[in-house]
Formats: sequence, C-alpha cells, structure tokens
Amino acid sequence: DITHTASQRNKSTRTAPNRSLLYTDTRRSTTATIGHTILDELTPLSLCLTAVGWLTSRYAESMRARIRQAFDRVRGESPTTDLASLYFACLPAPHPDSTAEAERVQAELRERWARIIDAPEGVRRVQLRSEDIAERVAQEFGGPRDGWSLSRYVSPDVLVVADSTDAVARGDFSLVLGELHIAMNTVAASLFVHQHPAIEELVAETTRDFPGPRLTPMLPKELPLKWSARSRPALERNEDYAVALADHTGDPYRERCLLSADVTVADRDGRLTAVLPDGAEFDVLDVFGHALTNRVMDRFALRPDADHVPRVTIDRMTVQRESWRFTGDDLDFADEKNEARRW
Repeated sequence: DITHTASQRNKSTRTAPNRSLLYTDTRRSTTATIGHTILDELTPLSLCLTAVGWLTSRYAESMRARIRQAFDRVRGESPTTDLASLYFACLPAPHPDSTAEAERVQAELRERWARIIDAPEGVRRVQLRSEDIAERVAQEFGGPRDGWSLSRYVSPDVLVVADSTDAVARGDFSLVLGELHIAMNTVAASLFVHQHPAIEELVAETTRDFPGPRLTPMLPKELPLKWSARSRPALERNEDYAVALADHTGDPYRERCLLSADVTVADRDGRLTAVLPDGAEFDVLDVFGHALTNRVMDRFALRPDADHVPRVTIDRMTVQRESWRFTGDDLDFADEKNEARRW
C-alpha cells in the first residue's frame, strides 16, 4: 500500500478511475494502411471541415472583440499594457463571455446546417450527395478565415463499416463520422507522443504546420474535465516560446521561457499583438489558444436542437446518427415495478 488510502474506483470531477497514481498504456504492433478506396470517399468530410473553418473564424472574431474591450479597459491612457494584466482581466480565459459566445456560434452552425440538409419533419433517414449540396455549404460557410494558431487543426474520428478488408477493397463499405475534434491535434497528446516510435517525425510534421516559432502558454500538468497528465499537449520544440500566465510549469532555465509580465501587448494595425522582450511578435490570440480550443473542441454539430434527429448520410458517409432525447417524465416504463415488463 503506497498511499495508505483506499483505492479510487469511481470517476470524480478531477480524476478518472484508477488514474490517481499509476497508469499503463499499451501500443499495438499492428499497422493499418488506408488506401485510395477509402480516401476517395472523404468528400463529405471536406464539407464538414468548411463548416468548422466558419465556426472557428466566427468564434475568434467574437473573442477578439471582447479581449479588445479588456485591453482598452486595462491600459487606461497608455497605448500598451502587459500580458499578465490583460490575461487576468479576461479570466476565466479566454473571456467571461466565452462559453455563452461558443453556444451562440454553435446554435448558428446548427441553423445553417438545417437549411442545407432541409430534412422533412418526422423523417428518419436523409440521403444526400456532396455535389448537390456543395454550393449551399459554400454559401452558408464561405468567406475569409481568421482563427487562432491551433484552429488550423481538425482531428476527425472516421469509422469504417465493413465485413473485412477484402470487402473494403471491393468497395463494399460505408463510413461513419464520429467525433470531430476542433482546433486540436489529437496526436499531440502526451500518451501518443511519448509512445511514438519516432517522436522526431511528429516534431517534423509540426514544423510543417508551423514553419516559425510559436508562442504557447505554459500549461498546468492537469486541467480537470479537459486533460490529464497523459492527454495534455506534448509536441514542444526548442524554437517555441512558452509564456507563464498562471502556471509556471516550464523549465526556468530554458532560453525561451517568459513571464507574462515581461510581454507587452500593443495594437499593430488594428490587431492586438504580443511583443516579446527580444522583439518577436505574435497574435495575442495565440496566448489564449488552448482556452479557445477548450470552448469549441466538441462544438461541431449538424443536428438541430430537437428531441428527434434523423440519420443524415452524404454519399457513403453518415455524418449524423439518428438520435432521440427524452425527459424522465416521458419514460413511463421506468416506473414499472415488474422487471420483465420494464425491460
């Protein structure tokens, strides 16, 4: 007994079951290769990604306006302020209005998809073709893109439904879109990075995405409800800057570790910019990047806010599964005393 306390088996608000002290992750020896047979059927996914770009751009626009208000309030008569003062004026990060704004943008996303899908009332199945709705998707979700640095990432979970690999080769399969993780690279989670057989390859791919240095906030070792020590972002490079906002979890001897009080926030051509002591400049939204992602990472939804949502399939991909929503009062069987009848 290492801890002299009872084992924890129930998930609380802070710790998942059996994750208190030690955990074991494993790596499969199997390698799966995805060929053109499946890749050629991912057009519906590109339509969803167009909508995601609209969502992150709209949300970034809203948060820029609110962070600007905080900046004007904090700086007073001065043309600039320090990053620490601005950050604390925006708590809970990225802004006190951030959750409400994420819900508002998500609601608009649902409304736009409802116009595109145009499902008849009460129908259980909707079958669409990409080529038939591509123009409507462009009309609803087109326009310039202006998010934060992490919003270039989208990590979709795509399920392949087939009897065998031979069936896939014959084209006898369908696809199901699971979760669509917005503004995050799921492969950057620590459990994947630290078990990858060639971490340098992941770093090289990160450099393709970010050819220059990044400005990233120092993250807590754990952030309850969002990530733990095994799921926190871990793809870090020596050329990246890390700024301490609330948690000083970086290496104090690392050359590019900064204190937020030493970073100046200034207006550069109408955009708030973080100016570092060595003169490097970054969009101030980069500092709030993880907080922004936490607000929208699971906000993608085609379904309307309704008690019944039909299954929607575009080409071969089911992008929305049929679902029902009930209140406890609607479930009369729950009060049935006879177990056989209840089930």
